[in-house]
Amino acid sequence: YSERADVIIKQLTTLFEDDKWDATTVLSEISSLIENANEREQSESVGSTNVPEIRTIAGGGVRRSYKMAWAGSDDTICHMGTGLHNVPLARLQEVFLSIGQSRAELYEVISIIGPFPNVKNTLRGSVSTISNGKTL
Repeated sequence: YSERADVIIKQLTTLFEDDKWDATTVLSEISSLIENANEREQSESVGSTNVPEIRTIAGGGVRRSYKMAWAGSDDTICHMGTGLHNVPLARLQEVFLSIGQSRAELYEVISIIGPFPNVKNTLRGSVSTISNGKTL
């Protein structure tokens, strides 16, 4: 993780706060983020990377929290969440993931069009690696 990556992530966050963001600009920022990661990976020796693997994050003693900024498809969101955002008049507002200490929690916030309160769904579960030690 680097300061340059932090700047790019802040720029992406600012872009997504606007309802009318440009896909070309977003893809450009994501490309910059990937290039930054590739540069860091090439500059560091093999095995000494500071970027933790998902199994290290899941099994570690520190819980990390993430906010979903972008998904490639609706199927991706349905695979992780409840899929209730597909109900008529419902709109997915936010998705948050908290992972660590062998536990995972996914929070999705769904708004219903009209004078209805937001719905917060919480999905909880345990996380472990499969016998090969590489798969969650």
